[in-house]
This record gives sequence, C-alpha cells and structure tokens, in this order.
Amino acid sequence: MSRLSCLLLPVFFFSCAGNGRATLTAAEGRLIDSPGPTLEIVTWDPAAKTGAPVLRQVALKAAPLLRADRLKIDRLMRATLKKSGGVGLAAPQVGLPLRIILVELQDPDKTVITCLDPVLEMKSPARVDGYEGCLSIPGKGGKVLRHESIQVKCLSPDGRVKIYESTGFEARIFQHELDHLDGVMYTDKLSGDLMPIEEMRRLRAAEKAAAEGRDNGKDGE
Repeated sequence: MSRLSCLLLPVFFFSCAGNGRATLTAAEGRLIDSPGPTLEIVTWDPAAKTGAPVLRQVALKAAPLLRADRLKIDRLMRATLKKSGGVGLAAPQVGLPLRIILVELQDPDKTVITCLDPVLEMKSPARVDGYEGCLSIPGKGGKVLRHESIQVKCLSPDGRVKIYESTGFEARIFQHELDHLDGVMYTDKLSGDLMPIEEMRRLRAAEKAAAEGRDNGKDGE
C-alpha cells in the first residue's frame, strides 16, 4: 500500500520524500523556522543593479516540499504581506527561491490566495499600461504594459489544482508576481521612467479621476 501511495502522489503534485525536507536547503529551513511572525522582505536597487541575488534567480518548484513546510511558508508569507500593506508577494521576495506567490484578489473581501507553481495558461492579446510599485524596490514606481486579462493554473498549499481568471488590476498583480519567479523585476519592463512613489501615486490618481470624469460625461449624454 505504501508503494502504491508513492506512485499516486505525483498525480496530486506531492513528493514521496522521507523524513528530510524536500528541496529546502538548511539555510531556508532555518529561515522558515525562525521564531518571528513574519519574514524580511529583501530588496533590489535598479539604479546600482545590486541587491539580494535571489530576486534575479529562476525559482524552483514548490510542489515537492513537505506539506508542513508548504503550510508554514504560506502562514509566514501571509503575515508578511499583511504587515507590508501590499497586494502581492512572491517567495523570492522573502529570500526563498520557490515558485510561490500570494495575490490579493480584487473582490469585496480582498481575499488573499496562495499559488504554488503557477502557470500562465492564457493571456489576452490586448495589453494596457498601468502604474506599479514593488515591496522589493521601496519608494519607487512606474508604468508597465501588461496583458489585460489572464488565466492562471496553480496548486493550493494543500495540493489542490486551482484555476483563476483575472482581469484589470488583479491580472496586473498576478503578472507582477509571476515575473518574480523568473528573476524579472517590473523595472525591466518600464514603459517610461522610474519615479518616486509619491509622484506615481499622484499621476495614477489624476488618471483615475480623468477616467471617471469621462465615464460620468457619457452617463449624462
């Protein structure tokens, strides 16, 4: 029976690891075993092109991790994202070269989901410019061209297959976090100049107000 279980487990994206941790290094194990409630967000300086090397690495598959480690990473990343005030977080941003992302869905409850080994299965031909910032590049922001709508397939921390269809700002969050898993920063894709975050917020608010004004004008016709 135990041999049959090990043969079936890959179908559900689990590992037949023994008592040791699958894919985690000793340093990574110590990181997630740290007593703190959150993890440290590592940073990158796009001007100097220096920072945490993990942000420029292609992340490894997360499915082979032991279930206990997947759940521990999920808990720590959720606490870190909540403390940061951000809308998305990738494992490399907390020093873990693993294909794990958190996304705050743009539903009324602002539900946060965890995606292991996410794959972009569909992307719309239509693309839109939009402002972005990054927890790993604090104090800066800029415009990036992204696909307007996408479909992502992934695993939940307990190994269930999930499919998310997303559009607008939510799709932008997904794409931003997916880039992190391949060592890509949003500054690699800027449509214009990198700017102080305050300036980005001002321009974004002005664009939003202008768009709302156009919509209101149409409603009045």
